[in-house]
Formats: sequence, structure tokens, C-alpha cells
Amino acid sequence: MSEEERRSLAISRLNELTFGRLEAIGIDNLTPYQQTKVLEAIDLQMQYIADNGDSGELTSISVLDVSMSFKENEDVPAGISPAAYSLMKSTGLMCRRL
Repeated sequence: MSEEERRSLAISRLNELTFGRLEAIGIDNLTPYQQTKVLEAIDLQMQYIADNGDSGELTSISVLDVSMSFKENEDVPAGISPAAYSLMKSTGLMCRRL
């Protein structure tokens, strides 16, 4: 996956968290604080996609006698970087009441 594809996917995933507000409002029209946090979250989400692929976190793997699994964070949706999720929460864009 190219960097541009990862960026597009990251923005799409974060846009879902904001109920479409990133696309509707536009990142350039956010407050400077929100812009900074959203751009940081995009970078973190891009890295998360590069590290984990499009499908999200590893849930279980077993090779011979070695087994690994990662516990899912119940607050963070599948396929979203926990660090990016935290930044997006701080913007207020994820509030359903806006």
C-alpha cells in the first residue's frame, strides 16, 4: 500500500469517528488546536496501518508451540490506533451532540 493510500485510508477511518465532520467541515476550517490534533492523529493512524495492515490488530496467532494474541481495547474501535483515537477525542469532533 502506498503512502497516499495509507493517508487516504487513515483520513477515512478518522472521518468515521467524527460522524463525517472532517469531510463536511474540512480540516482547514477547524480551529488551530483541532487542526494540530487531527494532523497528528492522521500521522499516527497512517503508522498504525503500516504496522498492522488494513485489517487492524492481530487477535491471535499460533506457530508450533508459541501462541500470541493482543487484547482488544474495548473503548477503541477495531482498526483504529489507540493514540490517534485519544487525540481525536480531545478535539471534540467525536461528540454526537455537535
